[in-house]
Amino acid sequence: MFHKMQNEATLIGLSINEDKTKYMQIKGTGTKDITHLNIDNFVFENVKNFNYLGSILNADKKIIIEIAERMAKNNKAYYANTKLIKSKFLKKRCQN
Repeated sequence: MFHKMQNEATLIGLSINEDKTKYMQIKGTGTKDITHLNIDNFVFENVKNFNYLGSILNADKKIIIEIAERMAKNNKAYYANTKLIKSKFLKKRCQN
């Protein structure tokens, strides 16, 4: 699969950046932890979780990290806007 992807990329003028390309191994029964994946002259690093389109994916198939991250973002947004939320002017304008 890697060789096919590499061939297709070179056809349109792209190259695989070894430093930016990572991989994640989903945990299962009997799987060994591999820290690096070697394919030809490339070495890819294994990651435990990463952010994909705003969602945190992890190898353990757990959503706890995603929930904690969203709560932290919500708290940060709330406290950044507390002055605006508590504003009497805003409350009066919304009632009309």
